[in-house]
Amino acid sequence: MIRTVLVEDEPNALKALTLGVNKYVPQISIVGSASDVRTAKKVITTQSPELVLLDIKLKESDAFQLLDSLSSIDFEIIFITAYGEYKEKAFDYFALNYLQKPIDFDKLTNILQGYLQRKTRHFNYEKYGHLKQLLESDFKILSIPSQNGYDMIDVDHIVWCRAEGNYTKIHLISNRTLLASKSLKHYETLLNGLGFFRIHRGILLNIKFILSVNDSMIKLKNNEIMQVSKRNKKGLISLMKFLS
Repeated sequence: MIRTVLVEDEPNALKALTLGVNKYVPQISIVGSASDVRTAKKVITTQSPELVLLDIKLKESDAFQLLDSLSSIDFEIIFITAYGEYKEKAFDYFALNYLQKPIDFDKLTNILQGYLQRKTRHFNYEKYGHLKQLLESDFKILSIPSQNGYDMIDVDHIVWCRAEGNYTKIHLISNRTLLASKSLKHYETLLNGLGFFRIHRGILLNIKFILSVNDSMIKLKNNEIMQVSKRNKKGLISLMKFLS
């Protein structure tokens, strides 16, 4: 049995979560619950759970205030979130577990089965720091895996992203280039709505660095010349007009 604490600020939602866990998730033993940061900190400290189901938004606070108040995080976390699909991608990106309201107990069961099989936690302080920074920056920070950990990059400093097989080369305004172990499609999804446009199959371009577009040729502010495909040119012009 996994010793578990539930943290949810809505009484009805907490009751439904408790009933659902008891009925559908036999791997879990609920050892405590809380609806605010102060109580949650006390329950977690006294009960030493192996797992915490934690609502992101709490009354007059949030999950980050709770986690920041703890001297250590030695338990697995499954976040409960009402965020839309776009922000949920942050949790996927950092290999964290999350459940969207209303709770899908089949998904919760699958998450727990994976946890029991691997016997190791996904969540740690490093990933927590990156996740918090990403959410609080309103997705203006991108975390790029590197040999020594992660490079935290301001999205506004990215000039273009180029497909390199299953990898992506990311070019910055400083002329620094990073090689990320994710596909271009992955970054296209993360950067959706932030002024990036796929000018052809292999290039995702930050349009704020465009100096001019003549026919199918794009001149950037750093004097680079790129070509937009005929199929994508109309969409590029429309996006530039929309953002102007």
